[in-house]
Amino acid sequence: MKKPKGTLWQIVALALAGVLSLVILKMVKIDDTQVQTKGGGIVLPTVTTQAASSITQTEATLNGNIADTGGQDATQYGFKWGTVRTLSGGDTATTTTLGTHGIGVFTDSRAALLPGTTYFVRAYASNSAGTGLGAIVSFTTLSTHAP
Repeated sequence: MKKPKGTLWQIVALALAGVLSLVILKMVKIDDTQVQTKGGGIVLPTVTTQAASSITQTEATLNGNIADTGGQDATQYGFKWGTVRTLSGGDTATTTTLGTHGIGVFTDSRAALLPGTTYFVRAYASNSAGTGLGAIVSFTTLSTHAP
């Protein structure tokens, strides 16, 4: 093992600086959302994905909420949605709204959905620290009934 160079006080000072860096750049996991604090105090927005509403055979309203801006209003927000549970690859899409948004709800109406199909959706919002993600939730469009 290599010994550090310098006096005991220099080594202690470097160790304390390392601990301070860990305090400034700590990671916290909250409900599928990873938050990283930055030196300036700006962190990822805290976002929740709410249940879809106004569900019909071919339409639904997606609902999200910015519960905490992380110290800076979001500059873009929206939803990732599709028929794949993990929302990766396959039949997925992303809606994005540009512009500032503080704490509060946001929605997006989806049309041309398939009847009787389960969709998965995740809300997101971005500020200068990065993108905060809500949990993935699902909804099922109404099925068509044969006469």
